[in-house]
Amino acid sequence: MSKIILDIFDKVSTEIPNLIETEDYLSNEVEDIIEDIQYTIPKEYHDELNQKVLEVSCIAERKGFELGVKYMAKLLLECFS
Repeated sequence: MSKIILDIFDKVSTEIPNLIETEDYLSNEVEDIIEDIQYTIPKEYHDELNQKVLEVSCIAERKGFELGVKYMAKLLLECFS
């Protein structure tokens, strides 16, 4: 079932309201994190770290969507039973 939910996420993510604003917000947050640690991590790793933080946030977004759909389905089942 998780595969189906994630496939749905991939297909509908192009039509998610406020997607551009959310991605811009996320990019700004990642930049803020990088700025906070720029003095403790060598500069040559900043781009790679930025990319990894974005990857992690995308994974969290997909899993959050999956959990939300499962929870919604559970609530609907409880409403109809």
